Amino acid sequence: MKIYVDHIRRVWLSYEYLKDFGISIKTINHWKERNIGKRIYIDCRAFIDYDTIPEPTRKLLPNKACLRLDSKLYNREKRQEELFNELNEAYNSIAVAKWSNEDSRKGCTCLRSVRKHKVYSGYTYHRRQLPFT
Repeated sequence: MKIYVDHIRRVWLSYEYLKDFGISIKTINHWKERNIGKRIYIDCRAFIDYDTIPEPTRKLLPNKACLRLDSKLYNREKRQEELFNELNEAYNSIAVAKWSNEDSRKGCTCLRSVRKHKVYSGYTYHRRQLPFT
C-alpha cells in the first residue's frame, strides 16, 4: 500500500511512493528536519499527508482525485485477491479431502458436491461482508 485514504478522505503518501515520482530521500529528510508535513506510521511505513507536502513538490505528483481513485482500485484488487485465495483454499482444503476419503463409497460426485457447497457458502458469507461499490 503506497497510498492511504483515511476516513476523512485525507490522502497519505508513503515515502516509497514519493521516491517513485523522483523525490529524493534527502528532500524527504529535509522536510522531517524542518517539521514540514504531517506523518503517520502504518505497519512500520511512514506516510505523509498530501496537503502538507510543499507546493513545488506537489506539482510533480498526481492530483488528489487521481490518488483517491488509485487507492480505491488497489484496495478493490487486494480484496478480490484475498477472496479468491479464501475460496480456492475452501475448494482445495484438507478437510474436504479427508472427509471424502472417509466416505469413499459415494465416489467423486460426493467430493464435487462438498467442494461446491464449501465454495458457495464461503462466497455468500463474503458477499454479505463486502460493501456495495
